[in-house]
Amino acid sequence: MPFPPYSPGLSNLRQMQNYVARQKPSYKTKKVGLLLTSMADLIAFSHAHSIPPTLALLNDAPSSSLVRSTVGDSLFIPMQAGAYGVHGACYTGKTQIGWIGQLAKMPGEWQVHLDGKYKLHHSQFLLFTLGTHYLRYDHHHSTLSNSFGPIIYLFCKEGESDGVCDIVIDALIATGRKYFGVKLIPGAGTSDHAPALRKAIEEKWPGIEYGQCYPHLIRKYGEGEFFKGTGTTKAWEHFEDAKGMIRDIHLAETTGMKYLIIHEVGKIWDKWGHQMDAFWDSNLTNPWDCWSICDMDTMLSTCSNQVQESWHRQILQSRIPGMFKGSTESVITAALPRLIRLDGVLIPDVLCFNVALPPLPSPSYPSSQGSLTPPVHRSLLFLVAFL
Repeated sequence: MPFPPYSPGLSNLRQMQNYVARQKPSYKTKKVGLLLTSMADLIAFSHAHSIPPTLALLNDAPSSSLVRSTVGDSLFIPMQAGAYGVHGACYTGKTQIGWIGQLAKMPGEWQVHLDGKYKLHHSQFLLFTLGTHYLRYDHHHSTLSNSFGPIIYLFCKEGESDGVCDIVIDALIATGRKYFGVKLIPGAGTSDHAPALRKAIEEKWPGIEYGQCYPHLIRKYGEGEFFKGTGTTKAWEHFEDAKGMIRDIHLAETTGMKYLIIHEVGKIWDKWGHQMDAFWDSNLTNPWDCWSICDMDTMLSTCSNQVQESWHRQILQSRIPGMFKGSTESVITAALPRLIRLDGVLIPDVLCFNVALPPLPSPSYPSSQGSLTPPVHRSLLFLVAFL
């Protein structure tokens, strides 16, 4: 029987395809089973997967029995986000709570890191994390390194605002008090040059050592960040010399040496002109002149956030590559739980802060006419060359 001719009363192929597509369950409903249209939806969903009321329930019950859906790897920390002016929620994991218990027994002996990772999500959401770093010693290759252990994860729309910094730290403190009955107290804190981060660290933990991230600072210098609007470029004849002096300030081993170098460097920069004025005002005046190794006395503390930056790269390259580019629903129900689970699996259950190293060889210096001559500090030699 021949196919009947087209009639205005019959649907064509495209119309039929569009109709069938509309009848199918949406991608979000089929793949995720969740549709978040507001912050109320996010909080209501997360509350069903809150951290258990007691540590015994957390430790004794299998992870799958703590929640009843695909988010069994992430545990919601109930915080009044609206009171902080934050559109988001804080999460942690079972292993991460174990690390909190370990840090609770080490008041003043660990370093807290805070930072946000931008450009992860199409809706301008930010992944903000708080954690500490621990040691890893490779006995086979005889190498010692440190790595970042994330503890609190905040997925929110705000940037590094006062409310974001406050809610993350308060979530850590509240979880520590809930399960271990103490306020977690780090000995040192580090972030990039962000006033909100520093303000939150120093207000929540008065008297804490604070260090500005030196790798972040030197990278901004190398990119010409401090020369914007001045007409100075990286082709400036003293660009590399000034970079070497910044490095010397960072390597100062005592406070006295640090300020001596700053004093002499200031004289040299004044002779060159005003090219380094912005850097001086931003990083060599109180309270931001805190990126030298002598500024940190807490065990294992350094004025560097590189461990957290390295973890950020792992997120994009191997942990959850591309998963944060999905919908908000898929991030909350798939990407974030996967990240928290992998962090808990790939990082030891007990963080290492002390390793047994083989004895170091005795230092030897090149001899001059049969006598040993100790090396002169590079910073002072560098300065003498310009005096």
